Amino acid sequence: MNSNQTDPNWLMVDVEQRPQALLDELAGSVKISPAIQELMNLTRRPDSVMKPVVEALSKSPSLAAEVLKVANSPIFAHSKEVMDLKRAVVLIGMQELHAMAAGLHMLSMFSSDNEISGAMRETSVVSATIARRLAERTPGIDPINAFLCGLLCEIGALACNSKDSEGYTQIWNQSHQRPTGRFQLETKRYGVPTEATGGKLLALNGLPKTVAEAIHVGYDEAATTTNILGKITCFSRFAAYVLVDAGATGERAVLENGIGHLAAHMNIQSPPLPQLITLCLDAGIQANLGLRGKADLYVASPAMQNDASDSDEGIDIAVDDTGRSPIPDITPQKKKKGFFSRLFG
Repeated sequence: MNSNQTDPNWLMVDVEQRPQALLDELAGSVKISPAIQELMNLTRRPDSVMKPVVEALSKSPSLAAEVLKVANSPIFAHSKEVMDLKRAVVLIGMQELHAMAAGLHMLSMFSSDNEISGAMRETSVVSATIARRLAERTPGIDPINAFLCGLLCEIGALACNSKDSEGYTQIWNQSHQRPTGRFQLETKRYGVPTEATGGKLLALNGLPKTVAEAIHVGYDEAATTTNILGKITCFSRFAAYVLVDAGATGERAVLENGIGHLAAHMNIQSPPLPQLITLCLDAGIQANLGLRGKADLYVASPAMQNDASDSDEGIDIAVDDTGRSPIPDITPQKKKKGFFSRLFG
C-alpha cells in the first residue's frame, strides 16, 4: 500500500483492519464536557434520582432548552405548558434524556465549519423530521427516538469528515453529494460505509442499543431488515436528499420518482405512496422553516394533531395557488446561521 508521512495511522493499515483502527481514533477524540458527562452518568443508572438529574441538566442551557421544547410538543398529550425541567424529565424519561444528551453532544463534537459538514447537518434535520413523522404512524416506535436517529443518521460521515477532511471531500464530490453514491467510495477508503462506523461509534459512547443499531442499517439491508426503527432511519436519511434535489430543481417529478424508488427498494408498503410523498413533503416544509428559525421542529404532524394517522385521506398541508404542495428549497447554504449553529453556537 502506498502511504506517505501525512497519512493518518488508520489509513496505513490493511483495509480489513481499517474500520476498527478508524473507530479507535474517532472514539478517542470524543471529549464530553463535565456537565454532559454528569448528566449521562446520572441518567444511565436504573435507580436514577430526579433532583441530581435536573441540577445537572440545568448546567447545560442549550440542552435544557431542547428538553423543554420536546416536553411541550404534541408528542405528549398534556394541556398545560411545561415550564420546569423536572416535569419535562418526567414526561420524556431518563433513557430518552440520556440518549438526547449523548447524541446532541456527539453532533457538536464532530461538526466543523466546512461546507460538507454544514450540508450534512442540515439535511439530517430534514431526516429527523421525516423519521418522527413516520414514527407517529408506526405502532411501537417512539417518535423521540426516531427524531434522534434521523438527527444522528450522518454521524459516521460527519466523524470521518472531521478526521479526514481532504479524503472525505473527494468522496463527497465524486458521489455528487448523495449517500447512494458514497457506499463504494467510503468502503474503499474506510473499510465500511459510514453508517456502520456511526452505529458503532454511538454504541461506544453510551447511546441506547436501539438507536445505534438503527443508525447502522444501510441501504441494501433496509429492504429485508426486521429493525423497523432502522428501516425508518435509513429511509429518512435518503428521502432527505431527495427533498433537497426536488427543492433545488422545483420539479415535483424528482420528489415523486425519488420517494417511489426508495419505498420500492426498502419494501415500504405503509403508508401508501401518495401519503408517503405528502408526509415527506410536509416534513421538508417544517424542517425548512425550523432551519431558518421560523418554526418548531418538534411540533406534531397535522395527522397526529387531528388524531387521524390511520386515515386514508392523507395529511393536510399548505398548498400553493396551483393546488399542489410547494416544494421547499432546503439546499444548504454556506453562510446561513442554521439550526445547529443556534443550538451549539
